[in-house]
Amino acid sequence: MRFVVILLFLFVRNISSSFCQEICLPFEIGNGLTFATLDTVYISKSTGLVDERQKPIYRIYMHVLNEDKWSEAIEVSFSNGKYTDYHPEIFQDSLMIFISRRPEPGTNDPVPYGNLWMVMKSNNAWGEPQFISELNHKGHDTYPTLTKSGRLYFNSDRPGGKGSMDIYVSNYMNGKFSDPTPLNALNTTDSENDLVIDPDEKFIIFNRYSFETGELDLFISFNEEGNWSEAQPLTQINEKGVFELTPTLSTDKKYFYYEVEGRVHCLLLETILKKS
Repeated sequence: MRFVVILLFLFVRNISSSFCQEICLPFEIGNGLTFATLDTVYISKSTGLVDERQKPIYRIYMHVLNEDKWSEAIEVSFSNGKYTDYHPEIFQDSLMIFISRRPEPGTNDPVPYGNLWMVMKSNNAWGEPQFISELNHKGHDTYPTLTKSGRLYFNSDRPGGKGSMDIYVSNYMNGKFSDPTPLNALNTTDSENDLVIDPDEKFIIFNRYSFETGELDLFISFNEEGNWSEAQPLTQINEKGVFELTPTLSTDKKYFYYEVEGRVHCLLLETILKKS
């Protein structure tokens, strides 16, 4: 019996099948996760508290894998639960970009929308978050994802887009981000939302909300010599009436993760790339 249990554990942990509904992390999340290493993951989830607008307050936590067991949620110093922080994205385990509703510089009140903030890690300690002024506008700027070269993809409802939320791109050079430009090849009159870019920029996976059907489904597009292909739905994952959220990749690019009602599901990335 013990042998059977061990085999089952190894099967789930290694995701050796292509079954896309496997729940593969033992903790719940809310609005995002990102892997710093294969055994360190940052997540966001509700604190159980609400703000002055009666909206749930989210904060960022860390989980560490030790001897095949994930730790309990570890509080992250810069995210103290006073203001909502969510959807962390980490770059080379030293720079994190996240969404926050904390007050903008020079103000005292939290904002009703999401802004992009960044925080640096030095000597294994996180510093103080910095408002990314060159990316934010007086509206939603959310769901950041970074390439190896430092190019940032995110979504925004700023003027000049095609729909309610659209994908934008900015380059990170010499400690600054360039002016964002819309990714018109993928933007539509619907709403392009949560996204993850392949670190080598070969493909992008995002979800799109259809105002006609009320469905929120995952799509994939491939970079073909600098041009993005028409986005195709991930039919092997998408389910009618189910919102597939916050896509992300493992640092070794073997596994694809996404969230459904707070639980993290995953499958081998190659099963997506082969069928798309």
